[in-house]
Amino acid sequence: MSNSEDIVLNVAQANIKFQQGQRLFEAGRYREAVQALNQACALVENRSKSQGEMSIWLVSAYDAAGQRTESLSLCRKLCQSPYIDVRRQAKRLLSILEAPKLSVHDDWVTKIPSLDEVNERGKITGVSRSAPKVKAPKPKKFIEEQEIDLSQVTTQDRGLVGVAIVLVLILLGTLFWMA
Repeated sequence: MSNSEDIVLNVAQANIKFQQGQRLFEAGRYREAVQALNQACALVENRSKSQGEMSIWLVSAYDAAGQRTESLSLCRKLCQSPYIDVRRQAKRLLSILEAPKLSVHDDWVTKIPSLDEVNERGKITGVSRSAPKVKAPKPKKFIEEQEIDLSQVTTQDRGLVGVAIVLVLILLGTLFWMA
């Protein structure tokens, strides 16, 4: 195999790994996405535009997988990329990653059990069964339902349509005359 064939093969493999990493990321399987995206970045030319674009995804995967220091480090490195698109995306991501975290009160958050807590029988473990039940509020009636007497509804236009047509014709005539 020649050197150019190796490069083409590596690019094809990198694209496959990159797409796999994207799918894993979107499926919420962040650790696996980190592995696939790292493999994709290793297969393309160092500091290439492709590697930069793949690394942007890797920054997000690192952060989602809880690897904050790796995420910040890679993002800062990408801010020095020779490619303006990669640099711009990295700077946006870095501003998000470095933004202060908002405090959230426990009552504001719904706790969703992790799939790690599901035992082999499919039952969730480690979750209290005596959680308070929340009742949905009853819908309020804003408008009382009333029957409408159609004999009292006015259906005449009282010349309003005629006045509107005359005004439109005057406006069009004025515009035509000015042109």
